[in-house]
Amino acid sequence: MPSLTLEESNRICDAVIVKMGTLGVRVCISVVDSATNLIAMECMDGAIILAIEGSRGKAVASALYVKPSSELRGFGGSSCF
Repeated sequence: MPSLTLEESNRICDAVIVKMGTLGVRVCISVVDSATNLIAMECMDGAIILAIEGSRGKAVASALYVKPSSELRGFGGSSCF
């Protein structure tokens, strides 16, 4: 998997913030590279504090399994949030 640049990671965060804003959902977004190193992280105003670690965990799981987090449901006995 090719590495993401900071610019690409920031564009991912920006797109998620726009989408979640239209849905009225406040989230934190983490983007990691294929080695699970954090590249970018954004947290929307009003997002719950636990969303910070949750977003990082989802990003790491996606990198390790090379799948979007939406496809990881059931990988631990409970659904991803």
